[in-house]
Amino acid sequence: MSHVPFTGCWNENLAEGQGKFEHADGDVFIGEWKRNAAEGLGRYTHAKLGITITGEWAEDVQHGFGVEMWAGGARFEGQYRFGQKQGLGIYRWPDGSLYSGQWRNDTIGGYGHYQGQDGREFKGMWDGAIIHGCGVYLWPDGRMF
Repeated sequence: MSHVPFTGCWNENLAEGQGKFEHADGDVFIGEWKRNAAEGLGRYTHAKLGITITGEWAEDVQHGFGVEMWAGGARFEGQYRFGQKQGLGIYRWPDGSLYSGQWRNDTIGGYGHYQGQDGREFKGMWDGAIIHGCGVYLWPDGRMF
């Protein structure tokens, strides 16, 4: 018997409702389907990259709220728009550092608050994950810039 990549519900020969799709490379999506596309709540696991994405999907891409976790311990939770991080989100690095704020086009952009594991903080504007614009930089010893 040959391997069938999709297991689940069908409607008029299209994946519809709950189902599981196994990609040839080992990636797996388990969740809701509509007209052969991931649509609604689901979980995508990238086998080789060690990334799991749980959340809302539309037309086969992340869209709405989601949580992305990496094997090394990094984690993002926030808004996705058509497959990219967009809007408000929180990113935690494995060392405990944290960014909470706006995202644009899948990267840090807009107003946000970074807290380093060493106690440094920056509250202000970002562009392309680089501090850019007005803000306040704080050091653990109380210095401020």
